[in-house]
Amino acid sequence: MMNFRQITNRPLYRQVADAMEEELILPGELKQALPVETELAARYRVSVTTIRKAVDLLEEKGQVRRRQGSGTYIVRNRAARRLALLVDHDVQTENASSVFNRVFKHFHFQVAREGYALTSYFGTRELGSAPVLSDIPEAFLDALRNSQVDGVVAIGSLPLEDWTDLARRNAIPVVGSSRGFESSVCWDDEPFLRLAFETARLNGKRKVAFMAGIRPEVPLNRNYEKVEDLALRLASEYGLETRREWLRSDYSVYLPGAGWELFRDLWRSHREKPDCLITNEFPLADVMDAAIHAGIKPVSELLIVASTSEETRVRYPYPFVRIETGNEAVMARTLLDEVIRRTRGQPPRHLLIPPTGVSFEQALYSQIPALAAISEGNRFDEPILPGAEGPEHAKVEVS
Repeated sequence: MMNFRQITNRPLYRQVADAMEEELILPGELKQALPVETELAARYRVSVTTIRKAVDLLEEKGQVRRRQGSGTYIVRNRAARRLALLVDHDVQTENASSVFNRVFKHFHFQVAREGYALTSYFGTRELGSAPVLSDIPEAFLDALRNSQVDGVVAIGSLPLEDWTDLARRNAIPVVGSSRGFESSVCWDDEPFLRLAFETARLNGKRKVAFMAGIRPEVPLNRNYEKVEDLALRLASEYGLETRREWLRSDYSVYLPGAGWELFRDLWRSHREKPDCLITNEFPLADVMDAAIHAGIKPVSELLIVASTSEETRVRYPYPFVRIETGNEAVMARTLLDEVIRRTRGQPPRHLLIPPTGVSFEQALYSQIPALAAISEGNRFDEPILPGAEGPEHAKVEVS
């Protein structure tokens, strides 16, 4: 039990609200019910009227929520009172990533469902460029300087020491969707490539090329294997042939038509051709257009294996094996869980989300005369697909 003494200019109900916040709300669990008003009145030795005014104040501050006929519940506590979402680039630009746009929309939904307070900040970085401090909203920097947030999630953003150091000095944990951050949640490249090489092997392909869009401004982390080195290692492991000149990730995903030019260069520059191309969602449409333009017969002459988001529902113009790299809702949920974990004092770690499935995507021949022409007399069987059972949640990589 507690005794309160009236303090000048400090109403009794505010003193009670402060005590409830410190003793019940901040250490409590989200969605946990508070004791009933009579129990609280007895605990703090005040009237029920004072308790009601104290709860009114806590509800006004967004820390509790009354539910008629049910009780009063904690909706914001010390574990995650205030979260910030940073997207350091302009999401309205034509070449903004639809994948990360979907991730932050799912993140907003997850945060709202859990009852956390969230402020979103959008920067002005030009896609394809390295970040500079002027790209970061001043309101976000002020929130870090004044410790007005308890945790930051950076989606589709790049680490910049000017603000990550500021967050670190103020003990504000940051979790990002790229590997340059102290804590991160990313899609896992290695199991995707393993599935892709296994698909090539199962279908009698022997010469594999790899072409994937990258973000050129993302710095390579010395703790991670370069994708070209990973592809070479896996090709050897699966008994397949590849060459350095067939492994291309040296272009920006933000340059329109870059995938078309890169594939044409890869295909025309070498007398010996690959019979399987592994790629990802960024250059996929360009690659297919270039393959149709070059008259390359699908599957028999070139088997395309590509990673795409589970939520991508585009009908592509060329048959390919789709490896689903996980959906954006899982990414958003994992980012939220990880920042909450960090606000509770847990150490940083890196999480990887594995692929979730493999399927064969037919093209609409009747709608694409050029593809129908090169496929005439080449009625292929569907490729053999490896099994892929991805877990629902991310796995821990190396902390």
